[in-house]
Amino acid sequence: MTTNAAGLRAFAAAFLLGAGCWLAAAPPVARADDRNQVELIVVGDLNPKVFSSVADLPLNSWLVTQVSGDVTVRIAAAAPWRAMKPGDIIGPSASVRSGSAGWAVLVRSEDRMAVAAGTAVDIPAETRSNLTSLFQSLGNVFYQVEKSPGRAFEVRTPYLLAGVKGTTFSVSVGASSASVSVSEGTVGVSDAAGQSSADVSARQTASVSAAAAGAGAGVQSTSASAAAGQGAGQGRGAGRH
Repeated sequence: MTTNAAGLRAFAAAFLLGAGCWLAAAPPVARADDRNQVELIVVGDLNPKVFSSVADLPLNSWLVTQVSGDVTVRIAAAAPWRAMKPGDIIGPSASVRSGSAGWAVLVRSEDRMAVAAGTAVDIPAETRSNLTSLFQSLGNVFYQVEKSPGRAFEVRTPYLLAGVKGTTFSVSVGASSASVSVSEGTVGVSDAAGQSSADVSARQTASVSAAAAGAGAGVQSTSASAAAGQGAGQGRGAGRH
């Protein structure tokens, strides 16, 4: 597959549409300022040669294409933290942290993730051969996942698990809850204990709190225009199990 500048611009446009949903629901520590939001939206016009080796990345590895502000990476558990830069390839056992005014874009084949300010993402040390897996413990990430037969993609948080095969969605993690908002496709969401689950379709949000982590993933239909007014109230609607 070929990843090009036009595709990244399309992803940036999708990020603009989704940002209002998940940034509105995020706790203050996980919010980027307006300057960084605009910069992240207009990341286009990259040299396609940057992506020449993306399709050949090792399993569960990502290429860093854009970085702004304070973003650090630890390549392995025992490695020191250092500034992350475009061209870095991060894989299993790596950790990414963005500061209060930092953001980054990472790609893998046709998959992309935009890491907002105040976010913590880790790549598990081990996973099965057909699975791309991430652990997001804090903050906001917007994901675009290409549908690929025989391949699964999952994002784990302390409170919920989001499993997809091809879609566009965002995950927001706070101090005591996590939520998934879907822009395209369908995402299967379950609580961390695996006791309940829900399918979340486009323009819907599912959330799980620490208090209700074993009681079910609440699903509530939302729209991009209404999300800003709902904020922290998302996910308190009736659950679908």
